Amino acid sequence: MKKLLKLLFIGIIASSLIACTNKTQTESTVSASPTPETTSTPEVTSETSSAKYVAGTYTKSAQGKNGEITLEVVLSESEIVSINVVSESETPELGGVALSTMLPAIIEAQSTDVDSVTGATITSTAIIEIVNSILSEASK
Repeated sequence: MKKLLKLLFIGIIASSLIACTNKTQTESTVSASPTPETTSTPEVTSETSSAKYVAGTYTKSAQGKNGEITLEVVLSESEIVSINVVSESETPELGGVALSTMLPAIIEAQSTDVDSVTGATITSTAIIEIVNSILSEASK
């Protein structure tokens, strides 16, 4: 019985090593083959402009932990320019931290795909909800 278990164990280890070895060889073969680079310069016309948004100042609200949060988002045709808090009644140690950290992060990322603040999930969700709603409304 012990010999059978040893053989089974050796077989499992050998098959896992073989599987890892084949994968590594395949990856190096794939990465070793050069891929041709193609570049194209798109023709700039009014239809292919980089405008993503209708520029303007947008104000929306959503329910936070302790009340309504209202944000003002300023958009250019291509980016989020600024996000300002119009009103909020969140706890400074939790919701206030979410507001002070997430708003600059959204501007820097130009997206709401940023980290939420631990302990301020409701506030974080409200911020993302407001900005997503504005970006959706302003999208061309």
